[in-house]
Amino acid sequence: MTHKPTYIIGTHSGHDASACLLKDNELLYAITKERLTRKKHDSGEPTECINYLLDAAQLKKEEIDLVIRTNWFDSTELNDKYYENFPKVISSRRHHEFHAWNTTTVLKDTPTLILITDGRGCRPEDLEDDSNIIPTDSHLQQFEVESVYLYDGEKMSCLEKRWGTYEKNKYSWGSHIVSLGYAYAAVSKTIFGSSNAAGKVMALAALGAKNHTIPSPLIYHEDFFEINEEWLHFIEAQSKPIQWDSATAKDLAFSIQKALEEYLTFRVKQLIEKYGVRSISLGGGVALNCKANGLLAKLDGVQNVSVFNASGDDGLSLGAAIWAKHVLYKNKETLQWNVGTGRSYTIEESGTSLGIHFGEVIAKLLVENKLVGLFNGGSEFGPRALGNRSILASPLDANMKDYLNQEVKERETFRPFGCAILKKDLESVTDDPLASIHMLSAFHIKEHWKEKYPAILHVDDTTRIQVIEDETSPFGKILAAFTAQTGCPFLINTSFNGRGEPIVETVEDATRCAENIGLDYVVIEKELMKVSKV
Repeated sequence: MTHKPTYIIGTHSGHDASACLLKDNELLYAITKERLTRKKHDSGEPTECINYLLDAAQLKKEEIDLVIRTNWFDSTELNDKYYENFPKVISSRRHHEFHAWNTTTVLKDTPTLILITDGRGCRPEDLEDDSNIIPTDSHLQQFEVESVYLYDGEKMSCLEKRWGTYEKNKYSWGSHIVSLGYAYAAVSKTIFGSSNAAGKVMALAALGAKNHTIPSPLIYHEDFFEINEEWLHFIEAQSKPIQWDSATAKDLAFSIQKALEEYLTFRVKQLIEKYGVRSISLGGGVALNCKANGLLAKLDGVQNVSVFNASGDDGLSLGAAIWAKHVLYKNKETLQWNVGTGRSYTIEESGTSLGIHFGEVIAKLLVENKLVGLFNGGSEFGPRALGNRSILASPLDANMKDYLNQEVKERETFRPFGCAILKKDLESVTDDPLASIHMLSAFHIKEHWKEKYPAILHVDDTTRIQVIEDETSPFGKILAAFTAQTGCPFLINTSFNGRGEPIVETVEDATRCAENIGLDYVVIEKELMKVSKV
């Protein structure tokens, strides 16, 4: 008897809206709305994403077994009519639980404790069946702000949940709730004018220092957590925006980054001792903090740490779909997936076909200090470019970081770049236990590498490394050839996009972007094209 596959679509309609498509136990495609609309962090019903999924898989709405929608309770951007032709559609707002479910794609061991930290999740009334963790003062406008789950390979159990009261427009920079995400966003908004600049704050923190005029941001012990009102009042008293190159901005960024690292260290140690489980997974937007992740991975008592590459709200669509697969369809197998979750594109041959010498040719261009855009297979899911939509550059030139920041990305000069390394070379470079294909930890490399290649380092001497496991992949071939030609095991890898735009999705996006930002070459599915400069 022929097996009829089960198709599940998961959607998320808040900021960083997205959708994904599962076929039984396989993630076929996942895409964020911003990649298609070209509007960063785009929100609203992800109809463009769903159409993209259906077209890529050559499916009709009627062939989808289930659509699970996740959205905010007060969303004004929904389009219920769009879903009328799907056979079955359900909605759920299990925000933190869906964050937890998407971490199951990267777990290194079970049982695992899953710590979810972000700005805010769902309300008590959205939890549906978790009545044992409803706050006693639920008459207030409360939202989940931190959750702890235990996943044993089959069952997801909520162990702890902390709630915060939401206060709309309380401060000059906006609304407030007692959460790590909102504390970090207060600094992000105050310096950079946006809650989406957390990565900038993390990088800027390395330029700051302990400033005794800035109060400690967080107060916590055992079961107590609070954002220090004196710290909030300090921020409120500043003229805004605080210029990022001022001492105040740098020290303020340092204060929140240091506090976040110390709190997460305290919390992880506390959870390991309390529950006796040494495997940790991190989820929610705070899990994108690479510096904290790198520190947690090296804590005494921690066996391993895992982080999913779309741990922010873009990953909620996948978490919802996995929940449905596991809970509703009783399919408890671990999801099969790869980093290229987007669709592939075909092109007319208009460049030089590189054939078997693909890696050597591109490596030689990089040695000559050429900038190369790499467009290969499906796009990555999440904020990291991992070789499918990447800009590659040589770290041999010590000034490459400054050049990329100023001339190509047109962004703040303090911001660092990640790099890639072959798995076989990793041990000679670092002992970081979280180094992986996902580029989600920042850590120190061995001293002689720091001296040779300063372009891959941040000002605090840390770097973010992507580990390339497959040397036969296009990126693997380029990196292997570059290492063979130069003796340098690193390549700078940054996202294929210009200032203020999402990472490129289509061939047209790639060629247009390459021209606008001044790349020298772009490789599209092994076709090498010289870029016409604008």
